[in-house]
Amino acid sequence: MSQLAGLLSRRGEDITQRLLRILGMTRVRHDAYGIATPDGAEHSPRPIEFTSLTSSAALGHRLIKVHPTDNPQPLLDGGRAVAFMGRLWNAPESSSLTAANILRGGAEEGFEEILTEHEGSWAAAVAEGDAITCARDTIGSVPLYYGRNEELIGISTDINTILGLGMEPLRVKPGHIVTLSREKIRDEEVSPLEGPLQSSMSLDEATDELDRLLGRAASRASLGLNSPTLAFSGGIDSTLLAHYLKRAGACPKLTCVGAAGSPDIDAAEAAAEALGLPVNIKTFTEADLDDHLGAIVGSVEEADPMKVGIAAPLYFVALDAAARPSRAIFSGNGSDELFGGYAKYVEEYQKHGEQAKATMFRDVARSHEVNLERDWKVCSSLGLELRLPYVDPGLTRFALGLPLSHKLPVEGKEPRKIVLRHLAKRLGLPRDIAERPKKAAQYSSGTGKMIERLAKRRGKSVAGYLAERLEEVKK
Repeated sequence: MSQLAGLLSRRGEDITQRLLRILGMTRVRHDAYGIATPDGAEHSPRPIEFTSLTSSAALGHRLIKVHPTDNPQPLLDGGRAVAFMGRLWNAPESSSLTAANILRGGAEEGFEEILTEHEGSWAAAVAEGDAITCARDTIGSVPLYYGRNEELIGISTDINTILGLGMEPLRVKPGHIVTLSREKIRDEEVSPLEGPLQSSMSLDEATDELDRLLGRAASRASLGLNSPTLAFSGGIDSTLLAHYLKRAGACPKLTCVGAAGSPDIDAAEAAAEALGLPVNIKTFTEADLDDHLGAIVGSVEEADPMKVGIAAPLYFVALDAAARPSRAIFSGNGSDELFGGYAKYVEEYQKHGEQAKATMFRDVARSHEVNLERDWKVCSSLGLELRLPYVDPGLTRFALGLPLSHKLPVEGKEPRKIVLRHLAKRLGLPRDIAERPKKAAQYSSGTGKMIERLAKRRGKSVAGYLAERLEEVKK
């Protein structure tokens, strides 16, 4: 798993060797390993076992090289160690250098500038003096956690590192800057997700703007990439994303996974044919899922049945991509919360009208906790970087402000995501693709039923079985 991590001793003791041990705990081969203190930095293509650096505060980084210009980290700049994970969309191929330059003026000031003036998908940290300052983007696409005990303060892009240090994991909230010092923690919200402003666009006008924004999101998320993998179900979200990635010249590799005979496979083949793109179909059996379930639960870092069921098909897409190999993987995650993909939104809209808008906004604001962190960690555990064009900040702001009538039906349960389907028809996609009903990934791929059968054979509930598998991974 690619990783950003940091340690700060509350007793002023050297923590560099302890941090190196954390960075060495990985089954995935990385392109570079690094450690930096406010006084120096060391990088290596292999795990670093010993360092001449000593400090009570240090950052570590394991790099998955997606672009040729991705540089080993952490960076050292003016008595300040900087580690960056993710992308700034105005400089995707030199994001860490861009961020380090901005942070030269000071950690808190620099993070405030990045959060308010630059759009991206990222988490980052700065170690200077006797403090570590960290932040993540307004949507929260990249995970970041911290914790402390009497001896240490730790940060990491995974929960297990914090737990392994004997700390309770706390989330760095999206749009927040958290400064960790020996004596106190300061948490400041700088760039909150703004509540929806009602748009007066007609459906045709909204479709025009969606075409522009989705095209821009796909273009800047795929800049510099050649043949990235796209998790492809043949549904409206992934089909539109495939169209715009193709239009951007990224030549996406469409990959659909599922149990033999699962609904996604036929839909993916039909949608790929309509797009004029080849599709890679990978089927898996119950035995395959059983073999990999420990790794899936371990990467999710939770035994939540819904999260694991949704993570499983993405894991198999990422597993196939890593074998090719591919370093970047795209997903249509985020669309359901923004454009009304869930049946609960329809029910609330038809019963309570505009109240549904507040529910959808709340779900978008919580999507980092419910969905985005899970998917990032699943892909990262296999050496891939996840890209999510639907949660592009500009597209998010636009979608939040759309009238509910452009998303949800006034009567009946279908169609949901009305403006997306209107766009698909305008682009010339076949009606059966544009109108394909939404179905949860764990059911359309078959993973949900498989996990239920595996649990039943062991005489356990699904939650109990997954908790058992998670404990096995931790040993």
